[in-house]
Amino acid sequence: MAQTTPSAEAHLKDLTRLVEKAGEERFEAEFIKAVKDTDFKLRASESGPPPRRSS
Repeated sequence: MAQTTPSAEAHLKDLTRLVEKAGEERFEAEFIKAVKDTDFKLRASESGPPPRRSS
């Protein structure tokens, strides 16, 4: 796994909270809309939907 910086870890923590508040499906839909016309590319390992967390 790649090393992360403290700022990247904080960013991931913020995104995780946002997903929890908005719900995974809505977050995914909004994320797709947000990056639609950009050159953002998911890594090959991230090309499918993210794995669902168990409750």
